[in-house]
Amino acid sequence: NCSMQRGGERRLTNSISDFATIKIVNAGGQIVLHSNYNLNNGSNLININTSGLNTGVYFIHILTESGTVITKRMVK
Repeated sequence: NCSMQRGGERRLTNSISDFATIKIVNAGGQIVLHSNYNLNNGSNLININTSGLNTGVYFIHILTESGTVITKRMVK
């Protein structure tokens, strides 16, 4: 589960401790940000610095080692 917060923060709720790769992709399909995170069981607040991104529509792709895939739309 992923919810959008203010600014570049994203809250992820995980049922197990896991490793996640987070990619932010622009509308043209280019990866503009890529980060790796260790997630704890429960709620995780991840701060993604989006200050360098231009105004537009982006997609946040989250892939965990256990195979969970989440995609969220973000408008900046």
